[in-house]
Amino acid sequence: MVQEFKYLINKLLEEYKVESLASTRFRSKYEILSNICTRIVSINTKEDLYKFSLSIKTQKEDNLVLYSIKMGEYKKLGLRKASNKELNKVAIELNEIVNINEVYSKIITIYNKVYKRSTINEKGSEFNNSEEIISLLKKYNSLDKDSIEALELNKQIFDIREKREEEVKEKYGINGVKILFEIESLENRIINAPILDKEKEYNAYELVKKTNEILLAINEYHFRDENNTFFEGKTHYEYDNNLSKSQNEFNFYKKYISYVIRYNNMIESVFHTKNYNLLNNGNDNNITTNDLLNFLTNYNVNGGYKLFMSKYSNSRIGNEIVSKKIYLENVEIINEAFLSLAANINAELGTDRVIIKNYQKTEKDLMNEIKSKYSELNNLEVKEEYHVHR
Repeated sequence: MVQEFKYLINKLLEEYKVESLASTRFRSKYEILSNICTRIVSINTKEDLYKFSLSIKTQKEDNLVLYSIKMGEYKKLGLRKASNKELNKVAIELNEIVNINEVYSKIITIYNKVYKRSTINEKGSEFNNSEEIISLLKKYNSLDKDSIEALELNKQIFDIREKREEEVKEKYGINGVKILFEIESLENRIINAPILDKEKEYNAYELVKKTNEILLAINEYHFRDENNTFFEGKTHYEYDNNLSKSQNEFNFYKKYISYVIRYNNMIESVFHTKNYNLLNNGNDNNITTNDLLNFLTNYNVNGGYKLFMSKYSNSRIGNEIVSKKIYLENVEIINEAFLSLAANINAELGTDRVIIKNYQKTEKDLMNEIKSKYSELNNLEVKEEYHVHR
């Protein structure tokens, strides 16, 4: 950043030098910037550069005050019909202030340009305010969800994200918003990542039973009502009557995230891949372990089509209308995937036991992913009308 700033200042100095050969005004600017460059030589760090930029801004503001004072003097001289010599003296001083401030403005513009580029390089994008959002989310998580402070903080987070989305949409359009949704998901993962208990060793039978239990819990999270009455038997998400509804929902979400992470850990520990192929559904349309998770987000394995329609009142998932026939076909795919997963676990383990490793990503890993997503955002083509309005 410092080297780039010095390079651009020297480039400006060369421009002033060339132009000074034909213009007294530019000769003055060249001399002004030459004197300033003696200060710039000693700048070595970003902190030094920042302090220098502040001093230039302060001097520019002081000069505006001085200019106002000198202009007042000039007008008074004019009113009392002072000599041309007196008027010219003040006029020269006014012109010098204008020249100095024009040079200061150029320096400030160069600093802002270099700083912005440096910020983009460090954070991936000018829109990267994830650290601020994550900090607020962490604070929100520590509060009683029904407290006034929590409600106000939740609104603040919503407003920041909404403003970011509007700015991204204005510059990059819907493709930018899609990347931003991925960024928000990563931000939420950092905040809601649970601390998992160490898994025990499993044989094939135990692991099949455990994965089935976890997958049903994941499915249950998406298809339960307030009283968890849609599922027979013991629920995985039992309400604590001593807690508020908001706090219960928050606890349920944390638990749900833990089930998703545990399932992914089990898949990778057994099959040594993050996404294992379970079924070939025709036309090279494979159903993988990740697809099974997605199916369980959208389709309930218990409760039938009536429960499905109670979640999707218009029987639509996105823009797709899901008839009872399509619903039953997809539930059948889910059941086949369950059977295939069990068969593949048995085939992979045989009589062996497996230790489930924790492949959960650290906050640092997820922050790196966020930065990468912002870089992806920054590389999108900017909407043409965005340039017009700028």
